[in-house]
Amino acid sequence: MSPRAQTAILVALICALGVPVVGVLADEPAKAPRAPDAILNQYCNVCHLTGWNGAPLSGDPNDWQPRLSTGFDSLFKNAKQGINNMPPMGTCQDCTDAELQAAIRKMLP
Repeated sequence: MSPRAQTAILVALICALGVPVVGVLADEPAKAPRAPDAILNQYCNVCHLTGWNGAPLSGDPNDWQPRLSTGFDSLFKNAKQGINNMPPMGTCQDCTDAELQAAIRKMLP
């Protein structure tokens, strides 16, 4: 199916749902990524500042080195998918990959 046909179908579905079409397909300006501290304060610190439920403590090399032994990509994958008691994305469902990665890096020793 051509991109034009896909767009037409998308617009028809949006209209059928009663959603205004104005601006739906327009490119929205990219939002600036949130600062790692903002992500940490809102989502991560509740567990990672206290070690609640076994969370590795922010900045503690003893907690992070074993987790980093498989590489940052593995650590990021676990954070994104969730692991043990940590929910996927650490509950930050609207975090971009870049924001999540920056927050993780900020917690590392």
